[in-house]
Amino acid sequence: MLEQQDVAGNRAWLAMAQATALNQLGQKREAIQVLSDVLSEQPQLSQIRAHLAKTFLDAEMFADADRVATEGLALNPTDHQMPVLRARARFGGGRHVEALEDLATAERENPRDVNIFITKARILNTLQDHDGAVAACEKGLALRAPEGMRALLFLNYAEALLRLSRVADAVKAAEQAVKLGPAFVTNHLVLVECLFCADRLPEALLTANEAANLSESSGGTAMLRFFAALCAYGAHGRSAKAEEAEEAFRAAAAGHDLTWDFAFIRRCIEARADSEDVRERMLQLVEWAAGPRAS
Repeated sequence: MLEQQDVAGNRAWLAMAQATALNQLGQKREAIQVLSDVLSEQPQLSQIRAHLAKTFLDAEMFADADRVATEGLALNPTDHQMPVLRARARFGGGRHVEALEDLATAERENPRDVNIFITKARILNTLQDHDGAVAACEKGLALRAPEGMRALLFLNYAEALLRLSRVADAVKAAEQAVKLGPAFVTNHLVLVECLFCADRLPEALLTANEAANLSESSGGTAMLRFFAALCAYGAHGRSAKAEEAEEAFRAAAAGHDLTWDFAFIRRCIEARADSEDVRERMLQLVEWAAGPRAS
């Protein structure tokens, strides 16, 4: 019996290692197949099931992630990973209320799982319940967690604080997200957004340009260039420097449909004390950024 368990454990470990390597190569379909094959033979392997659900989530295959987590809960109702994974899947599929119900179940069973509070904060921010998101982040930050998870908590914390007009606190939270997760573009983006809203334009411009230069071309890089252009207009008005920053943004945005809370950015711009001409140019840039461009 022990020998069979060792064989099953070794196969699970090898499958996860192989799937991780395939994911890093961008071969998600092949990674899913490796994990699915093992799980079909040994459905009780919780680690494989969790890895497969996470792979589906990374591929934005939310219905499949939901199915895998639901099957896991049917096999083992006390598996504390599955309600959180299903909540993430349901959040991705727009089923916010059901996702929050899963998280409530998970919190009752395992209140020290930081993933619960990261996911809850994301959902509540999406639902515009920023006070609730702040509370979730503060619960998560009170727990011991790896730096990557703390970075995600600080990221969601900054987004919530900013939308509650606690701008100085939002900047501090975003700075912590960058410190703990410097490799993630989104952390830099939220810091730049907070600095822009705090009217700390030189810092925001420097941060945006440095992060964009370190990142590969992506939608996130384009958004960094977007904020750099806004900051350049705010700092220098309708100038050659601002127009150059705008051109860099438009070039970076080619082929990318950008996803951001543009309605919030509009409100920030409308509340600024720039000249009407500069605010109008900024708002035109927001409208262009929010439109479709993907090739």
